[in-house]
Amino acid sequence: MDCKNDIYYAPVLITTLCRFEHFVNCLESLKRNTWAQYTDVFIGLDYPLKEAHKDGYIKICKYLESSDFSIFHSFNVIKRNKNYGAIKNPLDLIIMISEKYDRFIIAEDDICFSPNFIEYMDKCLAKFADDDSIMGVNGYSYPLNYKVSDGANIFFQNATFSAWGCGFWTKKYFTINEQLSNGYLFNNFDKSKSNGTLHKLIKGRYYDYMYHALTGFNEYFYTMSDMALGVYMSFTNMKVVTPVLTKTINRGFDGSGVCCQDIRKIDNKSSITYNYLEQPIDNKINFEPIVDCGDNLPYNHKLLDDFLAVSLKQKIKVWLLIIYYKIFGRKFCIRTVSFIKKKFKHN
Repeated sequence: MDCKNDIYYAPVLITTLCRFEHFVNCLESLKRNTWAQYTDVFIGLDYPLKEAHKDGYIKICKYLESSDFSIFHSFNVIKRNKNYGAIKNPLDLIIMISEKYDRFIIAEDDICFSPNFIEYMDKCLAKFADDDSIMGVNGYSYPLNYKVSDGANIFFQNATFSAWGCGFWTKKYFTINEQLSNGYLFNNFDKSKSNGTLHKLIKGRYYDYMYHALTGFNEYFYTMSDMALGVYMSFTNMKVVTPVLTKTINRGFDGSGVCCQDIRKIDNKSSITYNYLEQPIDNKINFEPIVDCGDNLPYNHKLLDDFLAVSLKQKIKVWLLIIYYKIFGRKFCIRTVSFIKKKFKHN
């Protein structure tokens, strides 16, 4: 692992499949980073699952073969010989690089980066490497007027975790990943309810989690997803480093990805209808971390709670589950939902 002046240069991992234009924009923005020259880049290129994937996949293959990536310290492409999927593809990439690196930066192909993104990540991963209360480093930050001390450009929060370009220490990543895969969040429902942690979740995480806790059917709560990590931080009292001004932009709100919706109505009032393509990004060339030293977590928590909206459909679904749970109990609720889902699947 390369280092200089106690700053370790973490590798950047990018996963992709067939979103050619997104992928090109992603890598070209990464090339413009001032610390690109110090950085090892690893591309996890998944294999097409269906015919619709092939055209974009072939274009990406040609782009990787014909483009110049010498700006990076090294550039490595891992082509899958079968479809790994959105969960296994990045995990396999992380396992592979963990043999050499003790930290990493990861993003999907619809992310574009600030020119100081890599420097920001490397310096924050170095600064908080020995702090057990810090889960990781977010590159993305929601477009809110956060309350921070004068001059601060980073702050801590535990309301939500963003996977739109983030950094981890490998040892901590695998520890948390093992807990989640073993059902940590599902199994700690009763404890979180009794100690009041459950009701400290922001609305966006509360409704997602309650659906999972009362059905067991949300696979993302068993993985290192932003959905699971937002809840995990609240349960464990951990925090994530967050930039005051975002270092990344998500260009995947066009219906091309697995999780991001196609935003057709834009009013910028909530996370569901915000125009992420127009969000201001930090365009400075360099970055030096200045930490918020105020007691501003509750205020910023409230900002995130108000902005991260929940659809009426999701609310109704969870309300009905809660009513059923209160009448019949959790185990009966889970068994009933499981039976209904199997019934519909067979029919």
